Amino acid sequence: MLPLLKRGIGVHHSGLLPILKEVIEILFQEGLIKCLFATETFSIGLNMPAKTFVFTNVRKFDGDKFRWISSGEYIQMSGRAGRRGIDDRGVCILMVDEKMEPSTAKSMVKGAADSLNSAFHLSYNMILNQMRCEDGDPENLLRNSFFQFEADRAIPDLEKQIKALEEERESIVIDEEDSLKDYYNLLEQLRSLKEEVRDIVLSPRHCLPFLQPGRLVSLQCTSSDEDLPPIFIEDQLTWGLIINFERIKGVSEDDASIKSEDASYKMCGEER
Repeated sequence: MLPLLKRGIGVHHSGLLPILKEVIEILFQEGLIKCLFATETFSIGLNMPAKTFVFTNVRKFDGDKFRWISSGEYIQMSGRAGRRGIDDRGVCILMVDEKMEPSTAKSMVKGAADSLNSAFHLSYNMILNQMRCEDGDPENLLRNSFFQFEADRAIPDLEKQIKALEEERESIVIDEEDSLKDYYNLLEQLRSLKEEVRDIVLSPRHCLPFLQPGRLVSLQCTSSDEDLPPIFIEDQLTWGLIINFERIKGVSEDDASIKSEDASYKMCGEER
């Protein structure tokens, strides 16, 4: 490494010793390294601008396969080209040694940068540590955080969305709205009655004599259609075979006053 550094050539990657990486970064900042071979780690979190940035390859291995670098990665790395206050412009060179589709090149060079989202989370431990300090103020900490800045910046867009939704709601015209309300109330009553009947039928007092190994049972599978209200979701039924049936042992399992219908049971079965 020393002969290369004497000639103004440096190497920087995550496998180097921390002290060696720090030496290379200091030499690069002082302008003593004229040519630096580095991996993507050098472009993140360091203020190390250069006059010219060269991509020796525009494909990278992401742990699964080789892929084209994204627009965010390109912006992050190519942004090192151009030293503020010294260079009028920065030069970025792409060494493309294989065919690249025009759409891929356009999305890479002119695509949007990766969004910067706050990972700040106000935990109980953080609040307690703030309260232990004499000048601690959890509200002030949250108020001056990047998380709060993002939330405040999103308020105008949210207000526009609310206004658009309110206008859309006001523009909706429902024919025979009273009849529709009555129909909705009837469906709610029907659903409530079905639940009451199901609770009675499935209570251990009534269903326990029938839950025996070898018994064929009907299983309820409620569909998960998020676009429909709960009253319009129909229950789907399937069939299963009881393999094993036993009582769940609890703290009061030796209490003779516990009735069989008040206990909890576990059933193992196989769907058919």
